[in-house]
Amino acid sequence: MTDQQESPSANKPPLRWGFFSVVLALGITAAVGEVLIRHDLSDSAALYIGIPLILALLLSLMPKSTSALGATMKGITIALLLSAIVFNEGYICILFAAPLFYAIGALAAIPIDLARKHKKRPIQAGIVATILALMSLEGTTDVTTFPRDNEVTVSKIVASPVDAVREQLAEPPRLEGTKPFFLRIFPYPVATSGLPLKVGDEVKTDFVAYKHIWWTRIEGVLVLKVTALGPDGIKFVATSDDSYLSHYLAWQRSEVALQPIDATHTKVTWTLAYRRILDPSWYFGPMQRYAVRLAAEELIDHVAGPRI
Repeated sequence: MTDQQESPSANKPPLRWGFFSVVLALGITAAVGEVLIRHDLSDSAALYIGIPLILALLLSLMPKSTSALGATMKGITIALLLSAIVFNEGYICILFAAPLFYAIGALAAIPIDLARKHKKRPIQAGIVATILALMSLEGTTDVTTFPRDNEVTVSKIVASPVDAVREQLAEPPRLEGTKPFFLRIFPYPVATSGLPLKVGDEVKTDFVAYKHIWWTRIEGVLVLKVTALGPDGIKFVATSDDSYLSHYLAWQRSEVALQPIDATHTKVTWTLAYRRILDPSWYFGPMQRYAVRLAAEELIDHVAGPRI
């Protein structure tokens, strides 16, 4: 080997410096995450978009022999694994946040790798990073927050006369049966108390969640108060909720409308109103609407549907 030739590893920094870079990047993002938590911004896009963006930009500063995309994916994976231990995050939260973290990290890192490969000025990378930074502002201020109030309505025709459906609504709901897989991921109801017999009555539903899938049992109660009761249906308003569901959304109203179809069939329309808590809306919004729609279908089947 001549003096002008260098070994393939000559330009690579010692392994300890690469490890130090990763640790430093994780430490900075952890500090930013702690600041967001202390300022009640842990549900905003500043966490779900800003954190992976910062991590990607920091890891992209590692030696050019390491791809920004590879370093970012490794860093995000380590950060997600550590979040369960360091920040005591539930595994379900991590599961739902992971695709968003990886997507934002990739969007930030790929333009950087392309700029390095083609030896061009990183204008595109700067534009992408700026757009992602602006997106991370959602939920941090009133100006950058999209409407949070949502309403989902589901209608089904059940094989019961309208009088029978009214009687069933006044009875304790059936909580047994196999739920859709998507709903089984979330906290689930295990017991109810109170009957909706008149305006002012309260119905309490006990929820159970396992923060770490099989352990760390968390219990809570959702309280609904009857605000209207008549032959055409019943309306509830949520007065309190300390279940683990309150980390994702805030229940507002639950309304049931009954319409007789014939002597043996009734159209049941169930409306659930809630307030979205998590940002960004374009990611968590559709997910929550889908889950609430499934919940409304389950309510019709197990509360208003015919008893077998």
